[in-house]
Amino acid sequence: MDQDDRIIDAVLFCEKPADWNKYNTAAAAEFLGRKKAWLPSVLSPPTGNDAGGVWIPGPAEAVSSAGTTATRTICRDESLPASPRAGNWYITANSSASPGAANSTKRYVP
Repeated sequence: MDQDDRIIDAVLFCEKPADWNKYNTAAAAEFLGRKKAWLPSVLSPPTGNDAGGVWIPGPAEAVSSAGTTATRTICRDESLPASPRAGNWYITANSSASPGAANSTKRYVP
């Protein structure tokens, strides 16, 4: 976040839906939804709204972190237009972690 309370960048991820209410993931999802800093996946319809009509992301809209390791990290797909949604992120191939460097284009295939 910047000094004006705007989200600069975010990624919402969860290893499995059963963990959604652990580790404050649901609270983080609600925060990002209210700030419009995470959007519904283009592949699935929105799964939750609060009484005020604000979309709140659910587990289906998060990036799955299943398969990540110390050398297989979550990475943004720079070939897509910048958009805060799960479809813009992927897990890199083994030994392709890229923190602090240009994003790896090698993808993990389970």
